[in-house]
Amino acid sequence: MNIQLIFLDSCPNAGPARELLRGALLDCGLPPKFEEVDTSNPATPDHLAQWGSPTILIDGRDVGGEVATTGPACRLYRDHEGRMTGTPSAEAIKAALLGVRT
Repeated sequence: MNIQLIFLDSCPNAGPARELLRGALLDCGLPPKFEEVDTSNPATPDHLAQWGSPTILIDGRDVGGEVATTGPACRLYRDHEGRMTGTPSAEAIKAALLGVRT
């Protein structure tokens, strides 16, 4: 399983997303290991640099359900009640880790 946290260093939601991802991995009985990709690094490949921050990709699929990149800026997610938040929900991350589509 390839897990990537894509973030812009200046995005205030990168840290909370990192912690949500670590917690979801542990809750699923998986080691809390994942690749961190800072999109502000000039060496970041274009196909990753175009994702918004934070984005969590599991085997190349966005846990938020986006199928196309969202652009190199902070991004928002819609929670199960329709509210906008700065990180994907823990449930969405766990579902993606377990292979369940939400």
